[in-house]
Amino acid sequence: MASVTTQQVEKGSHKSSFVLRLALYFILLTPLWWFLGIEQFIWPILGAFLLVLQRRILVFSPIKFLIALISIQIFSIALIEESIRYYTYGRQLLTSIGSVLFLTVVTSSIKSFDDIRFLIRGISLFFTVAGFLGIFAITGFWNGYFLAPIEMFLPESVQSTSYGERIVFKYLGQPGYFTFIGEYIRVSSLWLYPTTYAMAIVAFFPLSLWAMQADKPRYRSLHILAIILMFINLVFTTGRMAMLGLLLGGVYFMFSQKRFFWISVVAVGFVPILFSILEGSHLNSIGNVISSLVVARGEGSFIDRVRIYRATFEGWLERPVLGWGTEQDIEGFAYPAGSHSFWGGTLYKYGLVGLSILLLALWKTWRSIVCSKKKAKVLELREVYNMLRFIQWSFIAVGVNGITDSWDLDSITYLLIWLILGLGIVSSRLIGGKANGKG
Repeated sequence: MASVTTQQVEKGSHKSSFVLRLALYFILLTPLWWFLGIEQFIWPILGAFLLVLQRRILVFSPIKFLIALISIQIFSIALIEESIRYYTYGRQLLTSIGSVLFLTVVTSSIKSFDDIRFLIRGISLFFTVAGFLGIFAITGFWNGYFLAPIEMFLPESVQSTSYGERIVFKYLGQPGYFTFIGEYIRVSSLWLYPTTYAMAIVAFFPLSLWAMQADKPRYRSLHILAIILMFINLVFTTGRMAMLGLLLGGVYFMFSQKRFFWISVVAVGFVPILFSILEGSHLNSIGNVISSLVVARGEGSFIDRVRIYRATFEGWLERPVLGWGTEQDIEGFAYPAGSHSFWGGTLYKYGLVGLSILLLALWKTWRSIVCSKKKAKVLELREVYNMLRFIQWSFIAVGVNGITDSWDLDSITYLLIWLILGLGIVSSRLIGGKANGKG
């Protein structure tokens, strides 16, 4: 495959492929999948269908590691001890397979940066729709509260679980309490939980900022609307780690650009000044502010997480190499070990082997983005270079968020995260990488 010229990279020269457009349409149909109650299960089927239609398949290096991780997941069924956890195992496996299928098809079908812009526009439209649904819940206009048709087909044993209940009983938000807000509607929109919605938002938010200034003028209003709606919805998810991840990713984004370096230093240095201004109020120290944020939804949430993480670590020590295959119940406790953390959960479920493979996939993804940035800089492809910097912002945001929340708890979130990172994976080929697709 010949290298793409500078003009082609900047402007593109063809219409997006049928398979890429179909993949995006499937994502845009998520409200329908949600209404039917199949939004967590449909992706492997749709992904396999797209794979059959895609004539040429390119398997980039990070995807090879993700396939290896799926192999570990398949093997790990032999490690499960609690029969009820086969449902959890099946959900996690389907989530992984669906995401990797979509990632493979999308990265194989993208032929130009116009394809990337097309995909980003579609995802902006998706978040605009999801954002309006979130606003409906926040304002009390409509919050769903109905049984999805899938209820007629799911076994009672599945429906009786907390996960199954969330699949069957549909709502856009639930009443909650947060120290700095008081009582409010904690929005989840089309996602299973507010935390998984928040993670999806921070994964895409940086790219929407890039698209707002880099896309064609007639599409910029769409990106601006998506940004506004995502910001409002993020606030009402009260996803604290998602917000922290977005902030830290933004700090890296600023520090990595020389012209913004001193602005970043001043911004970071302003934080202790802000705390000193708060001196004398009920939040008169950094410790008090952090403490207030940690227990903002009540001390129970923090105590529960500590118990989960302790059980996760102790359980991993019993099976450090291959893990337990899935989450395991904690006796007398509502939440299982191996939950509430993507990194800790991967270590618990698939051991050092599984976590190492995952980290290799992510390292190869990061290296691909870094190498693409260097190529874009040499070729003076400013828009491409900036896009890759925004993808790095997204990468850091979801990485930080993964400390306390699971990427793969929600199929929609996991799919979107890997599609966004996939744009960084495929960029190297678009600006002159080898035709064999090794990224």
